[in-house]
Formats: sequence, C-alpha cells, structure tokens
Amino acid sequence: MQPSDLAGAPWVRQARIQEERGLAGEWVDFDHVLVFVERGRGDYLFDGLRLSCPAGFALLMPPGVRHVVRSPAGQPFTQFIAHFDWGHDPARAVVREIGAKAGPRRPAPEASPFAGTLPAAALPAPAAAAFR
Repeated sequence: MQPSDLAGAPWVRQARIQEERGLAGEWVDFDHVLVFVERGRGDYLFDGLRLSCPAGFALLMPPGVRHVVRSPAGQPFTQFIAHFDWGHDPARAVVREIGAKAGPRRPAPEASPFAGTLPAAALPAPAAAAFR
C-alpha cells in the first residue's frame, strides 16, 4: 500500500497506550481523539457533563474540547488513545504537540461531523476485543 492509496482516509498524528494508577489531568486536544478504556474505570468531565467509563467504553472527542480525566487512586487504568484528523492537511501535519491548556493558535481542522456532540458508546464484547 502506498501513501497515495490513503487519500481521503483519516490521518493519525499519534496512537498510544496509556497505563496509569490514579490518573488525574486536564487537557484540550488539538486533534480529534478516539479513546478506548481497556482496563479500569475513568471519569471524563466535559463542560459539566460527567461520564463514568468502565472497561469496554469508547469516546470520540472533537478538537478543542476541554476535558478532565480521573481514575481511582491506586487502581490500574489503561486507555488506548488515537489522535487524528479526517484527512491529511500539510499545515496541521507539521505540528508536533497533541494538546495543551493554552497556547498559540494552530491551524484549525476541517469541519467535524461530531462538532457540538460527544459521541460515546459501550462497545459490545467482540468490538472491544478488536482493540486488544
């Protein structure tokens, strides 16, 4: 497969597995973010909305959503995280940071079909197993 075969496909800036005990932090992400809770439970707060997400839960966040994530102190918590745009944009592709609380303006992403919503779902067991 050549990069040209992926024209129009989502462009992934970063994908990682985050394993913590007692995660607590606040972020504003530059990209769209797909989060899958693989182990433990995370509480996600978005503008007053609190979602308690156990293992097998997935969230899809649009860029620029300030959010707080917490997991119970001392308990294992694992989430799979992918930062992406709907397609490759040369102006955005050169940016290396993935999120910040504040900072310089960055090129805005293309319009998101999820703007103004917070898609979240409990995945059925076969779909959750695909992440593992």
